[in-house]
Amino acid sequence: MVKEFEFIRTLLSPLAQSRGAASLKDDVALLDSGLIVTTDTLVEGVHFLSADPLDTVGQKLVRVNVSDCIAKGALPHQALFNLVWPTNRSDDDLHALITGLSSDLRAFDIDLIGGDTTSSPDRLVLSLTLLGRSLSDHVPRRGNACEGDDIWVTGTIGHGVAGLRAIERNLESEFPQSVLHYRVPQLPSVEVAHLIAQHANASADISDGLIADLANICDASQCGATIKLSDIPLVQNVSSLDSRSVDLLSGGDEYQCLFTAPQSQRGAIEATARQANLAVTCIGCCEAGTGVNVLDANGMPIKLLKTGWEHGGNS
Repeated sequence: MVKEFEFIRTLLSPLAQSRGAASLKDDVALLDSGLIVTTDTLVEGVHFLSADPLDTVGQKLVRVNVSDCIAKGALPHQALFNLVWPTNRSDDDLHALITGLSSDLRAFDIDLIGGDTTSSPDRLVLSLTLLGRSLSDHVPRRGNACEGDDIWVTGTIGHGVAGLRAIERNLESEFPQSVLHYRVPQLPSVEVAHLIAQHANASADISDGLIADLANICDASQCGATIKLSDIPLVQNVSSLDSRSVDLLSGGDEYQCLFTAPQSQRGAIEATARQANLAVTCIGCCEAGTGVNVLDANGMPIKLLKTGWEHGGNS
């Protein structure tokens, strides 16, 4: 199979002619009247494990979409839900899935306005299309980063891959927080949406891995980036999962926010974060060139064997 980003660039992008589609280089499309739209699909065995509790799968579906809204300085509003239900699953399973879905739709004040359902002989597939209301006339697209911008992340990086590895190795009880983050992503506060709407040039949520998603911003913005490993807020005490610090940068399933902003906004961002008790960290800067450079504590570049997740082959 052709790799995901190449498939989008060569086959789908030519079909997206409207300005709001941004040539499919972003996680959201911009509609009229300050609305954005995003969509995500979860496939059993790819995005969640068959043994995962189905209420958490319903919650995860909502949250992977809400993270796109927050990252774009928008608040979630209305949703369409599509479900492909396997015939070998029970009614109790279905009720568990909808319980998780409905609890998070209510928690994020999202109205369900439609969708579609069908059946499948084997695996569970579900998707959500989410409409959000932008908090600013300026939506921080992937391609808006500028040379000299600071690079910021929210929260802690690495819980997603650590949680998955803990489940795969039957170590759930030893890493409960990371397992929770993997199954039910712990999103940044919606207050981050206000901060991003006010200060960010470019942004994305971290779904494919910090390095991969930053590289996508750089590619769309035609710039490079340098980040310092020691500045990145990584999950701690996961060495027994064979998770090196550099591996946590490419694991994906984070659903934290990644954004760039002018250096002149650094003080205002830090002040807003303190006032609203937001975990926001500056990890590097955008610069001339291409790609992402990661520096160790001595300022030396680190060679990355993997940058993140991509359907059709890991990058």
